[in-house]
Amino acid sequence: MTGRVLKDNFSRRYYDNGIWKGPTINPPLGHYKYGEVLLKSMKKNTELIGQTQASTGKEDSFGEILDRTIRCALWLKKQNIKPGDVIGICTQHHLNHITPIVASLFIGSIINPWWDDMEEEQIKYFIELTDPKVVFISEKNVSFIQNTIKKTGINIKIIVFGSVDGLESFDDILKAQSAEEVKKFQCTTVESANKPAIIIYTSGTTGKSKGVLHSYHSIANNCEFIPIDLMKGSRGMCNSQIAWISGIVNPLRAIEYGANIIITSDMSEADSFRLIEKYKASCIDWVIMGTGTADRMSKTCFINSLDYSTVKFVCVGGAVVKKNVTEFIENIFPNGKIQQSYGATELCGIVTQTEVNQHINSCGRVLANAEIKIMSAGDGKKILGPNEEGELYVKSSCVMLCYYKNPNATMKVLDSENWFHSGDLGYYNESGEFFIIDRITELIRSQSDYIAPGPIEEIIHRHPNVVGVAVIAKSNENNIEQPMAFVVKSSGATVTEEEIINFVKENIQEKFHLKGGVKFIDKLPLTQSGKISKITLREIAKRIAHEF
Repeated sequence: MTGRVLKDNFSRRYYDNGIWKGPTINPPLGHYKYGEVLLKSMKKNTELIGQTQASTGKEDSFGEILDRTIRCALWLKKQNIKPGDVIGICTQHHLNHITPIVASLFIGSIINPWWDDMEEEQIKYFIELTDPKVVFISEKNVSFIQNTIKKTGINIKIIVFGSVDGLESFDDILKAQSAEEVKKFQCTTVESANKPAIIIYTSGTTGKSKGVLHSYHSIANNCEFIPIDLMKGSRGMCNSQIAWISGIVNPLRAIEYGANIIITSDMSEADSFRLIEKYKASCIDWVIMGTGTADRMSKTCFINSLDYSTVKFVCVGGAVVKKNVTEFIENIFPNGKIQQSYGATELCGIVTQTEVNQHINSCGRVLANAEIKIMSAGDGKKILGPNEEGELYVKSSCVMLCYYKNPNATMKVLDSENWFHSGDLGYYNESGEFFIIDRITELIRSQSDYIAPGPIEEIIHRHPNVVGVAVIAKSNENNIEQPMAFVVKSSGATVTEEEIINFVKENIQEKFHLKGGVKFIDKLPLTQSGKISKITLREIAKRIAHEF
């Protein structure tokens, strides 16, 4: 066990000179040897089901997962992969995707998950940044990535999930390991808590993605998205890609506590929504979803006809959750505790969590081993009090080691006292609930005022003929920024620009009005992490401005 405790996380927090502090919980000696923790858990739960492929119904026991993971770890060691070496993985979810990730923890190396829909320049950037010794790649992506690797001139071993002529398959490397070797396997000892464990990329919403380096301590000791008591022996859904921190942490916790994860990557999102009802008889206990998924779910017409009454816990995160979306999620999961949190890739997960009877747009109160303060935005010189808006600074035992090979970027967000400067605008109330308004870089600078796009987006999202919206800054002829909305209509809807502009006017004060206009588009551009790419939208807005 890693010694994490959640029950008292809220009751033992306190406020000290403008800083909200969670309780300090010291982990037991050797807690960071997380590969050993997972190995022990799988040996204990060999007969329990650990994974289910939703489309086929195929089940995988922890004993089967363990056997494949040890075989993968043995192969990696035979390739002379050592602690500190980087292992890349680029694939969607399937019954084998977790295997190299856990195998990397078994041998003390660094796992580096990629998005599975990248362009050539981004692949080159990842390869040149991390210099992986081996990359595990899905069959659908391997030819493209192989050709890109050749252009870099870097010698990298490629293993394919599936079968491709001329390449070694994942199945082949497993079969090459003997039963006797599997039986005798022991994890490589991780020498200290701060040894690097994973490089995971930032979303890239404001520029090039940075590689966030986390330690074995952070992976082993971050706060759970799902309460431990509920996770044990449960069944759940987590659609987060492996390139998201939630897509790493939650499957590892499922292994640690003997939970069965339903894998849905080869299904459409609409079919995955129906899946919860399909498993009603045998019960899906918990669901983890991104805010984008929650938004789309709230605009999906058949959802209200489905029965989600067996779900006990729902975690929504990734960005600010709109009030109407939260209300929708609460209605369709009538017996589920709906949890919102605040976290970041750099924090290895979450540092706040909501409780019962908190404000609907709150992201909760500070968790164990974390501290949060609000500093004046821009200069960071003044610590602010309740209901004063500023930048969230976070201190956490699970904060990143650094941005990988990027000391300048690291110095900009981690100060000398190890406070992480989040770049998020927010505030807290008198009872210590935190509220996120927007990214500071997304604020619209209109003359002497700052306008957050979030409140405008929330209003437009309520419109019955709108399924997607993003608000950005558009400069007028006097170089003054004004709010402009990019809107995705519902299928067959005839809503007009004027109607959207008036809808906003009727529901919010004048400074938030859409003086930059409305542009209808078929779909919003997304980053690989699934967040709206406002950089792309700002470029579109510039082109529109030049046309007039």
